[in-house]
Amino acid sequence: MRLSISIFGTPLLLHCLGDESYGAFRAPTDWGNYLNLLELGISGSLLALLAKALGIGEHQQILLTLATGIKAYLKILIVMVLAGLGLGLFITHLVPVQGVLISELQKGY
Repeated sequence: MRLSISIFGTPLLLHCLGDESYGAFRAPTDWGNYLNLLELGISGSLLALLAKALGIGEHQQILLTLATGIKAYLKILIVMVLAGLGLGLFITHLVPVQGVLISELQKGY
């Protein structure tokens, strides 16, 4: 379903927005998606630890795993927000656009 939407939606977007507007939208979107890499696979590790704790029925270990996961995600959240804000500050320098697209890029990001 997503693939068919992409196949038909991308040419429509290009036609309606134009090449420069579409590129100005696409570049920051892709860079924002790269911020997700800062998660470093912690969710998969936490799921495995949580499944193990649930499997053996250790209530204390379940709570400890959840508390550790929340603390780890809080640290990652701070780094991701700071990286996103830093990217937002320089977005108009990183994506060279002209005219009205400058303000649209800043607002959109």
